[in-house]
Amino acid sequence: MLGSIGVAATGQLLVFAGGEPALFARLRPLLAHFGPEPLLVGPTGQAATLKIAFNQLIAGMAASFCHSLGIVRRAGIDVDLFMGLLRRSAFHNPSFEGRLPRYLARDYANPNFPLALLLKDVELARDEAAALGLDNRALEGIRDLIAAGVARGLGAADYGALYEVIDPPAAG
Repeated sequence: MLGSIGVAATGQLLVFAGGEPALFARLRPLLAHFGPEPLLVGPTGQAATLKIAFNQLIAGMAASFCHSLGIVRRAGIDVDLFMGLLRRSAFHNPSFEGRLPRYLARDYANPNFPLALLLKDVELARDEAAALGLDNRALEGIRDLIAAGVARGLGAADYGALYEVIDPPAAG
C-alpha cells in the first residue's frame, strides 16, 4: 500500500499485492476497503519490492528538494519565487507543496512517515539494488544523510527532518 495517513483514512491508498491470482481475487474485496483499485503486480515478493522502490524514491525526492530549498534560502532567493518557477516546470511535484510548510517552520511533529522507517526502507532498497547489480552510490549518500538524522535523535520525527541534516539552522 502506498499513501499517507490522511489518504488511508479516506480509503484511497494505492493498493498492490503479489501472490497467486486466485488468492488475490478472493482478497480483492477486502483490499478494496483500503483503496479503490487493488492491483495484482506479480508473484509473491513483487509488491514488497515495489514498495521499497517507491519509498526510496520518496527519500531521493525529499533529499533533492531539501538541497534545492537550502541553496535557495542560503543564497537569499525568495522561496515564493523559487516555488512559483518550480510549479511551472517539469520538475514540480505536489509533495513539495505539502511538505514546504514543515521545512520552513522546521516542524516535523505528527509524522506521516518517521525518518527511522524511511532509513529502514532505504537500506532494504539498497540491499535489493545491490542484489540486482545496480550502482548504489547515490542511494548510499541519501542513506547516510538519513542515518545522520536518526543519529541526531530525529528518528521518530517526520522524514522531513532530513532538512535539518541538509540545511541545519545557523548556530547562534
